[in-house]
Amino acid sequence: MEETIEDPPTSAVLLDHCHFSQVIFSSVEKFYIPGGDVTCHYTFTQHFIPRRKDWIGIFRVGWKTTREYYTFMWVTLPIDLNNKSAKQQEVQFKAYYLPKDDEYYQFCYVDQDGVVRGASIPFQFRPENEEDILVVTTQFWPTACLSYGEVEEI
Repeated sequence: MEETIEDPPTSAVLLDHCHFSQVIFSSVEKFYIPGGDVTCHYTFTQHFIPRRKDWIGIFRVGWKTTREYYTFMWVTLPIDLNNKSAKQQEVQFKAYYLPKDDEYYQFCYVDQDGVVRGASIPFQFRPENEEDILVVTTQFWPTACLSYGEVEEI
């Protein structure tokens, strides 16, 4: 039996009619390095109930309808929504399906009716710059512990 991949439900609902605060995205990086998988972390708010055909898409910033997704993943429904840890979820996007340019993108949670329920801060897919690298040195300069009376002029 051949399995078919179906498109996610979308809508032409304009941005000002959406409820972006029902799913909260966390640990979103400023940029992701091309060629690596990306894990998207999100949390359901108290009164939000996920459904079977909900999905998370990666959208180029400036999108106008949910039909403009770059790629998407179906969400996994938690077994017990009353459990606090069940409200914290993640989905992994494989590197092969991610954008290859350095435009700005964002994660969006879209419900089975095609309505956006959450949107992340923008991020990019780009190589690491030298400016982005933090260098930590472990070398230290020895210091003298002398009392006031022990200091001599050289």
